[in-house]
Amino acid sequence: SSDQYHDKKLKAENIIGNNLDELEEKKSLLQQCIEIAPDLAKQDGLSQILKVINDDLFNLYCVEAKMAEESKEWDKAIRFYEQAKKINSTKKIKGSSSTPFVKLIECKRKQQDDFTELGKQEYKAGNFIEAKQYFDKSKEIIITLNDNKKLLDRINKENNRCNKKLNFSKSNTPPGM
Repeated sequence: SSDQYHDKKLKAENIIGNNLDELEEKKSLLQQCIEIAPDLAKQDGLSQILKVINDDLFNLYCVEAKMAEESKEWDKAIRFYEQAKKINSTKKIKGSSSTPFVKLIECKRKQQDDFTELGKQEYKAGNFIEAKQYFDKSKEIIITLNDNKKLLDRINKENNRCNKKLNFSKSNTPPGM
C-alpha cells in the first residue's frame, strides 16, 4: 500500500547513513519501497538513491575488509569482500587495481596458508589431533579455490601423516587404558 511505502521511505530518509549498519538498513528500506510500489519508487528516483548507497556500501565494505586483512583477521576480511562482491564483482577497489573477487581469493589463500603453518607447528610439537584440525580447516578453504590440485595433494599428505601418528599412538596404548 502507499501508506506502507511512504512510511518506509520516511524511515529511510531519516537515516543519515554514515556507517555500515545505517547504510544497510537504509538500503533494505528502499528496496522494500521499490517492491511495495514500483511506480512511486520510480517517480521518487529511489533506484538512483539506491545506486549511491550501494557505491557507499561497496567502498565501506572494502575499507573494512582491508583493515581486517591488515590485522590478519581472514574470516572478517573474507566476509566483507564477499559483501562488496555481491554489490559489484568487477568494480575495482578505490586506490587499488584489484576487485573484491580477487582480494577474496587472496585472503582465502593467506588464511589457508596460516592454517597449514599452524598445523605444521602443532605436528612438530606432537599435537597430532590439533594439527589435523588445522589441516582440515585448510582443506575446507582449498576446496573452494580453483586450480587447487597441488594444494589438495599437499594437505592430504599432511592429514595422512597425522592419521598415521594418531593410529600408531592408539595401537601402542596398553590394554585397559
